[in-house]
Amino acid sequence: MEPLFHRMNPLQQNMRGTILCTGFNVSSSPSTKSSNCSSKPKHYQNVKVSRQFTCSDQDWLLFGTSCYKIGDTLDYLAATTACSDLGGFIIMPKTTEEMDIAISLQKNLLMYSDGTIQQVWIGFNKISSNGTWKWADGSELNKLN
Repeated sequence: MEPLFHRMNPLQQNMRGTILCTGFNVSSSPSTKSSNCSSKPKHYQNVKVSRQFTCSDQDWLLFGTSCYKIGDTLDYLAATTACSDLGGFIIMPKTTEEMDIAISLQKNLLMYSDGTIQQVWIGFNKISSNGTWKWADGSELNKLN
């Protein structure tokens, strides 16, 4: 079975994947929505004001509290540069929740008519001089990842 994400040396220029950028262009505004808290856990019952999040650019997709943009098919280095130029960064799913979002976006937006799924780059590489795998922000993989 083909992996959902490439985790390969990005210097292999023949490898290509679709960009999935995530960015900080999320704006929030207070919402005065009220809800019946009786069925919610106690630590949520006192929350009366929630935030409504929107992406500041209509080309970005809101998912949770982050905005995502799907771009062109590029090699890894070009993909990271393209995300940076857009004010975001290549997706780095460091938690199960973030990986679930990435997979959901991929399955819902990048599925071909024959049922195959287009592969997406993630910000996980071994470009460093010592050859260890690191996230694109320089942080190291830990047991929680």
